[in-house]
Amino acid sequence: MKSLWRRLPKSIAERVATGFVFVAVPIIYLFEIVHIFPTVHPDPAPRLVHSIVFTLVVGQVVANYLKLLVEDSTVRRVVLPSVGKPGWLFCPFCQINAPPRATHCHMCSTCVLRRDHHCYFSASCVGFYNHRYFFLFVFYMVLGCFYCIVQNTEYILDLVDHVTITTIICMLFPLFTFVLPVDSHVTTLTLFFYSVCVISFLMTLILLGYQLVQIVRGQTGREYNTSNFDYDRKSIAKNLRQILGKYWYWTWLGPWVRSPLDGDGTDFSANEDEKQI
Repeated sequence: MKSLWRRLPKSIAERVATGFVFVAVPIIYLFEIVHIFPTVHPDPAPRLVHSIVFTLVVGQVVANYLKLLVEDSTVRRVVLPSVGKPGWLFCPFCQINAPPRATHCHMCSTCVLRRDHHCYFSASCVGFYNHRYFFLFVFYMVLGCFYCIVQNTEYILDLVDHVTITTIICMLFPLFTFVLPVDSHVTTLTLFFYSVCVISFLMTLILLGYQLVQIVRGQTGREYNTSNFDYDRKSIAKNLRQILGKYWYWTWLGPWVRSPLDGDGTDFSANEDEKQI
């Protein structure tokens, strides 16, 4: 029960972020399947194909997000030595010897193994054991939002007589439909969902790009900010393996793919230059 309580969102920002995922994802999914796809794809065969593809993408978003929620990357899941080791630091808040790359999170009130950052959307830290699921959650969110944008754009363009600057403004800022003239066939709700998808796409795309840069360089968020390359394995595949595990090339199929990580989050190999030294 204590473990479950620690995972519940505590701050307002966490509650809003996690609530957005739990509410927006299923609502937008149903809106696309029930309203958008039948209009854009009146023929049953193309509509079925698009529905299946979109369902698979959303399924990956949901599955990786749920795995992100339940997977624990804190030091609570490993046995730590009572005596410090080379490269280890004493955490005055946890009163433990923290392994390399582990840092204390004041929001989680504990040290996190190979901590990357605190994620408000999961109300927990992204670290050694759940970084894979966070990365794939963001990746499929980008795909899903882009898919929605393409379908919704086609839906809106089919309804309006001609595209004007007013139409574009209302597509991006649906509240302007109350003060600007827009085709009556295009509802405010449609434009609202469209703008949500556009904003979510841009935010997750930036986050995905930031993550990709870090991962291919073998860095966590803190190491990226301090230009620390001590754990760069000088190979994109090897750096991907640090996050996605031994079978990183299969993890794109879903969180159910078993891909063991190297070690337990307390011991990391330095880069090749440091090994030679």
